[in-house]
Amino acid sequence: MPKQTSKNTSLFDAAFGAADNTIKTWDFLSFTDAKPKMDFRYVGWVDVMGASHMMQRSLDAASKNIGSLHEAVLKARSSLRMKGKTELHPMSDGVYVVAKDYTTVCSILVRVFRSYARICLKLRSDTRLCPIRAAIAYGRVVNHNAFLAKMLKHVDEQKMQEYLASYCFSVLHGPAYVAAHEAERKAPPFGIYHSESLREFGKTGKRTPITWPFAKWWCSGQKATVEQQAFATAFGQSLLNHFDWVESHPFESGMSGDEAVKKIAVYKNQIKEYFGLSNVASTARTGV
Repeated sequence: MPKQTSKNTSLFDAAFGAADNTIKTWDFLSFTDAKPKMDFRYVGWVDVMGASHMMQRSLDAASKNIGSLHEAVLKARSSLRMKGKTELHPMSDGVYVVAKDYTTVCSILVRVFRSYARICLKLRSDTRLCPIRAAIAYGRVVNHNAFLAKMLKHVDEQKMQEYLASYCFSVLHGPAYVAAHEAERKAPPFGIYHSESLREFGKTGKRTPITWPFAKWWCSGQKATVEQQAFATAFGQSLLNHFDWVESHPFESGMSGDEAVKKIAVYKNQIKEYFGLSNVASTARTGV
């Protein structure tokens, strides 16, 4: 990047300052003169698999999938009464869930998965939703209030201050967001993955480390009841059936070509391991 000199600054102000007085009045060194204030947080990221491809093929299908996910997220937060403990940052096809402790983030994601699964099970046989998947990470995030305070130094109008508060809340940056987003790719379809950062530094309480790679949303604890495992077996089988359909309808599903076939095989193996279906063969029926 070109360095600032008095000549360059004068030329810039002459070229653009008259057209936009804001450029001259705002102090653009607000975010370059000090390190940002960081907080350590647990960050969950959940999104709809294949949403970007779906948007290109069918806006109607994309809206049903994305809308169902956001509905499930809002229901989860409302039912758990955690409005003061969590931050929700909705994106296009997903949501970041941020909190000071692991249990809060995981509880919301578990409820999201159960709500979304319930929506899938109540659909007509000719309607399908794409699976969701999620990951939880732990690490640093930039403090929103500190970020906002720097911005508010430039404005006096109340409406503009309110707008900036909303704007700054939507600006997400920090290693924990990146870790959660990248780790989500390692989650099985309809699964929750614990990132390496979470397993290395995160804790379920004050002392208990998180050493297991997945959170199983159909379990009440670490071990499923007989009824919960029976549901997991049936639901996992329906997911295998879904990917059988995807494989047999490559153009309609948007999963065509050799790479897609390899991906589907990986997804099926992940599902079998995650839901405990290692010895269950998939059948060619319409699934989720």
